[in-house]
Amino acid sequence: MQAYASKLIDLIDSKAEGIARQWAADVMKHDRTPSYHSLPKDMVIEQGIDFYKLFRRMSLAENSYEEAKTFSWKYAEVSTGKRHPCMKLFTR
Repeated sequence: MQAYASKLIDLIDSKAEGIARQWAADVMKHDRTPSYHSLPKDMVIEQGIDFYKLFRRMSLAENSYEEAKTFSWKYAEVSTGKRHPCMKLFTR
């Protein structure tokens, strides 16, 4: 099972930009994510890439919870600084 997980992480890591571009295109036009509609596409793609790269860091981390928490706090700080509505930061 570990081998499959490793292959999936490798695939996600190698395709992170493409996956993030698809995600950005969807989230920037979806009715449930209006706060993304007016954001620069490059910024949304970068956010997606950071998220997909998190899988690699979590798989290598001694404490994956701490790694995810650090990522979440960084995301919240950056997003708040860019004036995203707080409710949109942690809801789907």
